[in-house]
Amino acid sequence: MRLLLPIFLLLISCVKEIPNLRPSYQDEAFKPYISCFKQNYPPADMRFRAQFTDDLPPEIDGQCIIHEDGQKTIIVNRLQWDNKLGYWQREFLILHELGHCLMGLEHSEDPLSFITTYTPDEVTLRVNREQFYESLFGPIFELCPLK
Repeated sequence: MRLLLPIFLLLISCVKEIPNLRPSYQDEAFKPYISCFKQNYPPADMRFRAQFTDDLPPEIDGQCIIHEDGQKTIIVNRLQWDNKLGYWQREFLILHELGHCLMGLEHSEDPLSFITTYTPDEVTLRVNREQFYESLFGPIFELCPLK
């Protein structure tokens, strides 16, 4: 009996961990943008997490992380969201990260693309909103409701 316990412990420690998709979770602040994304891109697998973090450097507004098990997480810099980003920049940030995580898009050099490498100013985003949407969803899209 004494010998069985160490053998059992050795066996269970060698079993590969079975990847499991953690439940989807999206912070309430992101839900209107996620809903808009889903209505414009219905094939998206919506199993992902979107949450605030205090661990990003100030120059990074958000990030898409794809884990080894395939789980996708969008993290958003809480300080930037609360203190720096305006309404249009928040919409841009969430749709930008969803473009990375759920559509597999890489950054674009086009300054009027949702996947550009920087966060445009509020006026640029508001005035060129349709071009930004078209860059992500193609010629047929529905704008998110205005605030």
